Amino acid sequence: MIEPRRILIIEDSMLMRNLLTGLLDSAGYGDVHTAATLEQGFTALGLRGQTGEQYNLILMDKLLPDGDGIEAIRQIREHAHLSEKPIIMVTGLEDRETLRQAFDAGATDFINKSFSETELLARVRSALRLDAAIEASKAREADLRRLTRELEKLSYTDGLTKITNRRGFDAALERIWNECLDAKMPISLMMLDVDHFKKYNDSLGHQQGDECLKIIASTLEQSVNSNNETHMVARYGGEEFAAIFRADNHKAQYIAEKLRLSIEKLELPHPTSSSGQHVSISVGIATMQPNTQNNSTQLISNADHALYQAKNTGRNRVVVSVLEIV
Repeated sequence: MIEPRRILIIEDSMLMRNLLTGLLDSAGYGDVHTAATLEQGFTALGLRGQTGEQYNLILMDKLLPDGDGIEAIRQIREHAHLSEKPIIMVTGLEDRETLRQAFDAGATDFINKSFSETELLARVRSALRLDAAIEASKAREADLRRLTRELEKLSYTDGLTKITNRRGFDAALERIWNECLDAKMPISLMMLDVDHFKKYNDSLGHQQGDECLKIIASTLEQSVNSNNETHMVARYGGEEFAAIFRADNHKAQYIAEKLRLSIEKLELPHPTSSSGQHVSISVGIATMQPNTQNNSTQLISNADHALYQAKNTGRNRVVVSVLEIV
């Protein structure tokens, strides 16, 4: 049984259209459509603004009342979705120059109108096999691109918390820094550290510690994504997280405080913390206006400095770096 394939015949002769349709139909190609002019053919293909049909093969007459078939092939090939579709030129002309022009324009094959049924069906089968091979190749390429994207996403995902990892953070920071540089926008970076996390692990065990990090990561990501100025949150390493913002220091400080409170409100018990009865975070913020005199390394250093201050002045608080603020 022949796999259903859609064929379009662009031919001004009703006799030839009926002959081609009849032969193809008798051979099992039942989904055959016809057009008597180029305009009708282009409309069927969706080249006139309307939504066209998808065809697996086009049989094109050389001489049509409203244009030349060879030029029509050239125009069809300019459209991406038709650039590789098989087109067989059907004509009563068979001189070398016509053949050369047809193939140069993008014809896949050529058949004279004095064809035999055997020849016609053989060329149609060949063209449809080519179309099937091209479609299969495109499907494989699409699958490969999808798998590549998935692998890239996995390479940027932290295995424990399922949020962006350090590698993804580094790539995002470089990209966002350059975007802010071009747009002359400030960029803010938060470094967030779980307070007394070593004591948490020592008292409750590493398995419970892993669960704690998962909950914190999920809470931070949900809170970060609720702010339009925020780009992303990542696990920076161990019990440390980072968030990148397209925002000035005032907006960043406001959001940082919301993040700190979102963790505090979880009320995760921390039996050995000297900062309170529950798990909390310390946050350091740095904001810079990217220019040719500074770089993202300085931004990280400034945020680290602010985080150090937060941890050494009581923890469970937000500190803004005063080294460079916009």
